Amino acid sequence: MSGRAPVIACAVVLSDERRRRLLELIQRRGSVTIADAGRRLGVSRMTIHRDLEQLAGRELVRKVHGGAVAVANHASLYDPRAASFKERLVANADAKRAIARHVVRHLQGARTLLLDASSTAFYVAEALPEPEGTFVLAGGLPLFADLQRRHPGMRVALHGGESLRRTGSLVGPLAIASLSEVRVDWAIVSCLGVMEDEAAVYDAHPEEVEVKRAYLEHARRRLLAVDRSKFGVSGAYRFTDFGAFDAIVTEEGVRKGGRRSR
Repeated sequence: MSGRAPVIACAVVLSDERRRRLLELIQRRGSVTIADAGRRLGVSRMTIHRDLEQLAGRELVRKVHGGAVAVANHASLYDPRAASFKERLVANADAKRAIARHVVRHLQGARTLLLDASSTAFYVAEALPEPEGTFVLAGGLPLFADLQRRHPGMRVALHGGESLRRTGSLVGPLAIASLSEVRVDWAIVSCLGVMEDEAAVYDAHPEEVEVKRAYLEHARRRLLAVDRSKFGVSGAYRFTDFGAFDAIVTEEGVRKGGRRSR
């Protein structure tokens, strides 16, 4: 037998997972060289270079000659698995359209809706009918703009707050304050991940968690819209538990949440 160590074949790491691992490496060590990152992740220097460009474009790292350094800014509060709105909009699009169809059927008769800034809620807005007098409160700039364009006969509003450039969502004390007089039939929200064994829902940013909790407080009924790829996924920030929702909707259909009527 040869004394050489066996070569272990590794599965190809999906680009999102690889970038997550790269970001964790940079945040843990403070900096990384392209050569070292390539060795640790088992990919080419060019692949690491492209990954660093992606992370730098999302303001998660700062590129320097030969590598990258960690940044300590507002964007770094995100769970590193959370993608930008544009990235999320194209991910699992068929599943999100199926979710939207189930949600719209479930919302029949509702006249006031609050939609969060998630890409799933964006597809719900796309599928909404347009009965006269329907009022929709949007939690994000891309959603608000699309509702105005797609549903000119619908009453559409945008609540206050500071915009997170990465997601277009509105957060902070102004967002919470602007919801104080709001009461809607349904709040529709999504999340970063769902842990069924914990009956827990997780999200990507602490300020978004606070705003979504406010959404639930100001709604008569609450709906979680989430595709199955997010089940079994934890996150940095616990949002709420299953008991907060009247219904949980996946691409497979609607199931009752655990909320008790009051």
